[in-house]
Amino acid sequence: MLLGKIIESKAKFASKEMALRLARSLPKRGRRRLNDGTVQFASVKEIAVGDVLLAFAGERIVLDGVVIEGEGSSDESVLTGESTPIGKKAGAKVLSGSIVKNGNIAYRVTAPADRSALQNIIAIVEEGLGFKTPYVRAADVIVRWFVPVIVCMAFFAGLLAWCGGATREES
Repeated sequence: MLLGKIIESKAKFASKEMALRLARSLPKRGRRRLNDGTVQFASVKEIAVGDVLLAFAGERIVLDGVVIEGEGSSDESVLTGESTPIGKKAGAKVLSGSIVKNGNIAYRVTAPADRSALQNIIAIVEEGLGFKTPYVRAADVIVRWFVPVIVCMAFFAGLLAWCGGATREES
């Protein structure tokens, strides 16, 4: 039982660590194109839905959006597990956390940071860490009593065999 709890604890720790690494991998700021055509860096908190962001080759997509200008390909393996870069052109969706492999794109933000695809994945992982099915909860209760009862039964069976064995030797 203890070994099972240790394994479960290590698995939960690894999952939580992975979720934190994903969250830390997101850029804290992005290039925002203003209405007059100038570009300035803005923190993720300052970027609103509808803003136009720019991403160049080798950079991470800051927030989910839709490509409005340019072409390129992006590596979305962090989110989808797909190992080959996916081509992006006007109208294609881009996901936060993916990396632009080649080309330059301008995209319109469609979701704030707290509702991005990557943030949703992180939330699901964190929710899954604390969730136990009714079967697992019932098994935990049973195991809590099962192991001590079996140990006591084994002890008494051994004691009975030892005492019974001692009386047979005397006769």
